[in-house]
Amino acid sequence: MFDGDANAAGRREARMKKDAQKETYTNKVGFGSGFTPSSMPGPAGGNGGTEQQKAAAEKPAFQFDASKVGTGSLFTHRVKAGRHAYEIEIVCQLPLEDMAANAGKRSLTWFCADDQYTVVVPEGFDVEALQVLSDDFATGRCSVSVPVKTRNVFA
Repeated sequence: MFDGDANAAGRREARMKKDAQKETYTNKVGFGSGFTPSSMPGPAGGNGGTEQQKAAAEKPAFQFDASKVGTGSLFTHRVKAGRHAYEIEIVCQLPLEDMAANAGKRSLTWFCADDQYTVVVPEGFDVEALQVLSDDFATGRCSVSVPVKTRNVFA
């Protein structure tokens, strides 16, 4: 940094090492655990990739499925992120006892006798204006809709 600074080389080396760590490839992303830049299909890769990688490269890079399904120990949930609402359907193997909404954390929590399950609602949806579509707690089913926040452009 400054002329005559004895620690400048060490700081530069530490910064370069930190930058290199950010750019490393992991098995959490890409075409699979064996993904490296040289195995990438197309002109960027060295060997053209495997048949599976070539087929994956022909598909669109990102496909959004509005209906997602997740599971917990006793719970199963289905989420549909629409333009005007975020709909959540919860199914529990035991009867549901209660549901709580936390607007600060943007989360909805369902409780049964042995477990609880929390779904975090993305930003842009108004948890305080929650609408319950169906609440069959005896059979362990509940459906809710969280509308989009209304914004006043003149405020």
